[in-house]
Amino acid sequence: MNQPEKAPTEESRFQLSDSAYAATLSTIFLLLGGFIAWHHEMWRDEIQAWLIARDSASPIEVLYHLNRGDGHPGLWHLCLYYLKQITWSPVIMQPFHLIIACTSVYIFVRFAPFSRLHKALFPFGYLAFYEYAIICRNYALGVLLLFLFCALFKEWKTRFPLLGLILLLLAHTNIVTLIVTIAIAVGLSWELISSPDRPKKRDIQVGLSLILFGILTSIIQLKPSNPGRFEWADLTRGVSDFERFQNAVNIIPKAFFPIPDITLRFWNTFLLDAIPGADSAMFALATLIFLFAVILLLRKPAALLIYLIGTLGILAFFASYFGFIRHWGNLFILFLAAIWISRYCADAAPRNRARHGPFWKRLNRLSLATERSLTYVLILLLTVQLIGGVAAASLDYKYPFSEGKAVARFIKEEKLDDMMIVPEVRSDVSLEILGYLERDQFYYPRPRRFGSFVSWDPIYASTAYLPTEDVLQEIRRFCDETSEDVLIISGQVYPEAIRLKYDLKNLKVFRPSVIRESVQNFVLYRMTPRS
Repeated sequence: MNQPEKAPTEESRFQLSDSAYAATLSTIFLLLGGFIAWHHEMWRDEIQAWLIARDSASPIEVLYHLNRGDGHPGLWHLCLYYLKQITWSPVIMQPFHLIIACTSVYIFVRFAPFSRLHKALFPFGYLAFYEYAIICRNYALGVLLLFLFCALFKEWKTRFPLLGLILLLLAHTNIVTLIVTIAIAVGLSWELISSPDRPKKRDIQVGLSLILFGILTSIIQLKPSNPGRFEWADLTRGVSDFERFQNAVNIIPKAFFPIPDITLRFWNTFLLDAIPGADSAMFALATLIFLFAVILLLRKPAALLIYLIGTLGILAFFASYFGFIRHWGNLFILFLAAIWISRYCADAAPRNRARHGPFWKRLNRLSLATERSLTYVLILLLTVQLIGGVAAASLDYKYPFSEGKAVARFIKEEKLDDMMIVPEVRSDVSLEILGYLERDQFYYPRPRRFGSFVSWDPIYASTAYLPTEDVLQEIRRFCDETSEDVLIISGQVYPEAIRLKYDLKNLKVFRPSVIRESVQNFVLYRMTPRS
C-alpha cells in the first residue's frame, strides 16, 4: 500500500530548492566578486590578451598573433575580440569575466553531487573566488566548460555530440585544459567500450570527431610559428628529469591548500613554504592526496583514468614549465570534476572483482571507506580554500595589484596623454598603462619599434635586458630626432647624475604594488629635445 505523505516540517517549509539555493549563492558571489573586481587593477597578462584582441583586424589575425609564441590557444582572445567592438576600454573584461565565473558557480552549486555545505564553501575559496574570478584570464573559461561537461555527463549517452563540442572548446582554452581534454577523451572511450548501452553510432562518430578536431587544432595553435617566449621542445624537457618531476609533484598541496602570505606581494606565495622541511612535507602530503583520490575512484575506471591521465599529464607539463597558482589550481578543479563524473560512471566489471579475489575485496572495502570520509575531507579542503580566498581578496582590496591604472589616471589628469610615451622598462612591464590609457601604441626603445601588445620574438628576447643607460641613450636619440617632449616610464628613481646627463625631469613616483616583475615601482620622467 502507498504510505500517506508526511506533512512538511517547519524546517522543510523554509528550505530553498536546489535552483533557488544555487541562485542565492551565485548572487552573493556576484555581488562580493563585483566589489573586489571593481578595486582590482589589471596587470600585464590580463592586458596582453586584451591588446592582442583589440589590435587584431579579424579573428584570423588574433590566432596569427597567438601562434607567434604567446603560449595560448585562442578561445578567450576571440571572446575579447568581440568585446572590443563595444569599447576599447579593458575594464569591460572584468564584468564579462565575472559573469563567466558566476555561471561556473551556479552550475557547480546546482548540479554537483556534493552537500550544501560543500557548495556553500566552494564559491568563496581562493581558486573560485579570486584566481578564477577576479583576475581576468582564460582559466575561468576552462572551469566553466569543465563544469558544464560534468553537469551534462549524467546524460552522456543521449548528448554525446554536445559533450564533444564542449570538449572541443575546452581544448582551446589553455594548455592545461588541453591535457584535461585528452584525459577525458580516454575516459569517455573506456565508457564507450565497457558500456553495453551506448549512444547511437552516428552520435559517437560526431562526438569523437569533435573531440579529436579540438585536440589537434589546439596543438597546432599552441606550436609557435617562430622562436619566441615559448619553445615547443620546452614542453618535454622535464619529463625525463626526476628532480624536476618531484618538484612538480610538490605543487599538488599548493593547489589544494592555497593560503598566501599576508604581505604586500602575496600573489603566488604560500604559507606551506614556511613550514619546517617544506619540500619533504609537501611531497608526503602530495602523495597522500594522490593516493586518496586514486583509492576513492578505484571502483569507477573511467573517472580514475580521467584523474590519473589528467593529473600525471599536468604534472609532466609542470616539470617542464613550472607555472604559477593559476596553472596549478587545475589540479584541484580536476580532482572535483573526477569525483563529480564518477557518480555517473559505470562500476568496475564484476568479473574483475572475481578475478582478483580477496585482494580486490580489500581494495573495494578501502575504496568504500575512503568514500565515507570524503565529506569530511572536502570540508577541510574547502575551508582552507575559503581562508585563502578571503585573505587574497582582502589583500587585493587593501593594496594596488598593479600600478598601471594609477599611472594612466595620473597621465590623463595631468594632460600628458597627448605626449609620445616611451617606456624605459621592458615592453611587457608597461602593458597595463597602455591598456588603461586606451592608447594605440607606445614607442619601445629596447627593440626600437612602435607597438602595443608584446611580440615574444627574438628581437624582444635579445633586447629585453639591455643596460639602463643604453636604453636612455636610445630615448635621447628618439626625442631629439622627433623634436618632441617624451614621457618616460621608468621602474626606478635614477641617481642625480643620470637625471642631469639626460635632462630628465621627475614627474611622479608611484607606490609599490602587489605585482611587479622587474621593478619596485613606476616613476615618470619628462625628457625635452636638445636644440
